[in-house]
Amino acid sequence: MCSGSVVHAGGVRRNFFQISSFIKYYGELLLDTLLDGSLENLKLAVHGLNKSNISDYVIIGGWCPYLNRNDKFHPGTIDVDILFKESYKPYYLKNYIQTMREEGYFTSAKHQFQLLKVFDIQNNKFCFNIDLLHTGIDEQSNELFVDQLDLNVILSNEEIQTIKMKSIVQKESKIIFENNLYETISITDDFHVKIINYTGLFITKLVSCQKEKRDRDSYDIYLGFENEKIDFKCLKEIYLNNAVICNQINIFKKFLESSDTANIFNERVKQFRNDIIVEPATYILKFLSELS
Repeated sequence: MCSGSVVHAGGVRRNFFQISSFIKYYGELLLDTLLDGSLENLKLAVHGLNKSNISDYVIIGGWCPYLNRNDKFHPGTIDVDILFKESYKPYYLKNYIQTMREEGYFTSAKHQFQLLKVFDIQNNKFCFNIDLLHTGIDEQSNELFVDQLDLNVILSNEEIQTIKMKSIVQKESKIIFENNLYETISITDDFHVKIINYTGLFITKLVSCQKEKRDRDSYDIYLGFENEKIDFKCLKEIYLNNAVICNQINIFKKFLESSDTANIFNERVKQFRNDIIVEPATYILKFLSELS
């Protein structure tokens, strides 16, 4: 089992909580950019978790590379994706959802695992989302959703079943909790958030980064290697003991070794920065060779 960590925010790279998204003027929140809204959404999501006494969560996705970018460019992220260890249990998130509804969040009509809230940014209204995710009890199960809160609204007069707020499964995500692939970021003295670490990010984006239109996933992975934030002792332990992850890493290595697909990966990464000298695929393969 790998060990988690606590990271204390500091320096210029995490002074974003001093920006306009946290300045109140005549009692109203001022948001200048889309990322301001995203940061406020994250703040409210975590505040709701604390208020609901829920600690078995990890914020996954793009917050890891953004908050741990080490002064390197990262475009930021819009979504707040919360993975819960225990929310495969029906109605486990009932109190959390009710708490967020009291904060002005509402349910997506189409995706009922999403909590939505509208923020005003430069006199425009933007809708931000919090996605509720759960680990699967059985990784082979095809069940995607778990009911979390009955909204007492029917779909139509012909469909009498009531709509329920849900969580959606994140396949093969138990490994994040089993191997402590997360860290606690202290953004301010009184604001802490638990996010996936770069090792967990690499494992969860191994497959998606090879697909079309997932350019950011490629850059996120590269940033973890470039910033030397991958725990190779932990990664090797997983590689040797988890057949699924071992196979995914081997497929990813072949993806980087093939000249055609390596060029695709390199182009995806380099579109975010023009200061990268060593080809990203070559750079990552050098590290992955240590796993064999």
